[in-house]
Amino acid sequence: MSRHVTLPILDGVVPGGFPYGSSYLIEFEPDSLWYETSLTITAQALRLGNKTEYHTFMHLPNDIRDGLSRLGLNLKRFEQDGLFRIIDTYTRQQDLVS
Repeated sequence: MSRHVTLPILDGVVPGGFPYGSSYLIEFEPDSLWYETSLTITAQALRLGNKTEYHTFMHLPNDIRDGLSRLGLNLKRFEQDGLFRIIDTYTRQQDLVS
């Protein structure tokens, strides 16, 4: 397992990458490039063997799963192995609005 997740496109913003064990909030509009960036960071962390949680406020969990699957990940395996989990606040918010 790598102790840092790095993405070349973010080297100027996050020199040295994202240390394992940290929490990151990436705020964005639902259709922004930052959504795709958050999926890319998650995918890279999982590829490196890091236990990863994705806390969603703006998308359904299946949207997150679909996006990560498009990046070539076998999410069922990661979820079964306890390496990946989605914390779904989006659905709870929608239930309160309804």
